[in-house]
Amino acid sequence: APNDRRRVMGVGVPEAAPLVALLAVALPFNLAVLVPQALLQRQLAFTRLNIALVAPAVLYFVSEVVLVLMGWGARGVIAAQVASAVFGTILALRLARWLPRHGFAPSGIRQDLRVLGGVSATQVMSYIYKNIDYWMVGRALGTNAVGAYYVAYVLPNIVRLRLTSTYTTIMLPVLSTAETIQEAKDRWRQATTVMLFISVPLLVGTAAIGEPLVQLFFGPKWSSAIAPMQILVVGTIIDVLWAAASTMALAQKRMGNYTIAFGVRLIATAAAIVVALTISRSIAAVAWAVVSGGLLALVVQDRLVGRPLGIGLTTISGAIVRIGSACCLMAIAIHLTLESVDDLPLWAQVFLGVAIGAAAYLTSSVLISRGFTTLMLRHVRDIILSSRAKTL
Repeated sequence: APNDRRRVMGVGVPEAAPLVALLAVALPFNLAVLVPQALLQRQLAFTRLNIALVAPAVLYFVSEVVLVLMGWGARGVIAAQVASAVFGTILALRLARWLPRHGFAPSGIRQDLRVLGGVSATQVMSYIYKNIDYWMVGRALGTNAVGAYYVAYVLPNIVRLRLTSTYTTIMLPVLSTAETIQEAKDRWRQATTVMLFISVPLLVGTAAIGEPLVQLFFGPKWSSAIAPMQILVVGTIIDVLWAAASTMALAQKRMGNYTIAFGVRLIATAAAIVVALTISRSIAAVAWAVVSGGLLALVVQDRLVGRPLGIGLTTISGAIVRIGSACCLMAIAIHLTLESVDDLPLWAQVFLGVAIGAAAYLTSSVLISRGFTTLMLRHVRDIILSSRAKTL
């Protein structure tokens, strides 16, 4: 019945239920593709891995546009995802030069469960965590609020996901193959500091130019997403730190405490959202709740995961202070600039905000710590040159 579907979906859109059923066809392929992708990652065959990731994405984009133009509507988007999943699995198997073999090995399954039990539990909790705010917003505030909250959430997370997925892809085999735990710690600190040097200013800058950015790409009708997006940037920075810690925990096969910490984050976030919606029925309140739950859980994660592995926040506190200080000055510079040019076209405001932000961040970083900034820029240059060399 429609009411039953509405309860299942949790966002008040029962028409989406058949589309969800169709999308489920892609699930076994999305699971199967993880094995050849992991093999490519383990071999450090990033050129082939990138092809395995990019080609299905291109197919999805092209086929979705074509099907929508043909009048398929939302069904075209779902069909394109299914086609992309099937194609991506076949391509990854071909690039990894691997095919699954028939057979059943209980000992191997037991070993996998010991190692991956925490990973699987974390993935289940991660799915709930990534959707619980949408479910609650939809149930309490309606579908229009879900749309605004999605815009607020997706902008900073586009940036964050690109960086953290690359970090995890590269660092997991690097940390796993370290000869000593101290070598792994040193590699982690260096890579995490570089990621923070790149990601935090990008995220803070996204928040600083949030008003013209949202209006330019989504239109004035989504202006209600601006303030929540700027709040959620803090939660996105927390996600960067979580991704770094989870990569080290997985590499060292110590996911037990990380799973507990993630459970704390899920419970804390859910409780904070309930309280926020009780006090103030707004998506800004939900955004603050997500950030509050994330901050509390970050403390727990640092205690349970970071310190035992030797990668607590104190090990990168100096870098966090330097980067954070430079980002604050950058945000002030962007704000003052946009205040004085609010009569310019939106695209010009965004362009000017990005230019001023980049200049202000680099200048502030040099003034705060020239040696640290020089070292970080050298690492960034090496990463770019290495990527170009692999591409060529």
